[in-house]
Amino acid sequence: GQSPTHIIVPHGFDQSKYANGNFESFRLVTADWIWDCINQKQIISVNDSLLYTPLSFKCPLPSLKNVAFYLSKSLNNDVRYSLANQIRVLGGIPVFNYTSNTKYLISETENNELSRIELKHNIS
Repeated sequence: GQSPTHIIVPHGFDQSKYANGNFESFRLVTADWIWDCINQKQIISVNDSLLYTPLSFKCPLPSLKNVAFYLSKSLNNDVRYSLANQIRVLGGIPVFNYTSNTKYLISETENNELSRIELKHNIS
């Protein structure tokens, strides 16, 4: 059979903990890459997303644990999906309906939706 070319690892994978491991001959990838290859029914480039290879720092980030990020409807669905995955990996909580618990709002443009949120929640 063929030798493996890829190893699936979590974000924040620390190669130094595996002194006997020789990872130079393998491509380290995350489950995000596997799932997107399955969804697209083809092998996609690991360079297409930051989430396809392990992030170089430990995840989740304590400073983002349980922090709510509102993803505006002005973002297209693919962007919202990708941002939601990135936020989850970092420890945050993506939300699709703005609430008073939301700390960050991510939007492509300023629009009526954002104006309504500003008025309703007294944001300036």
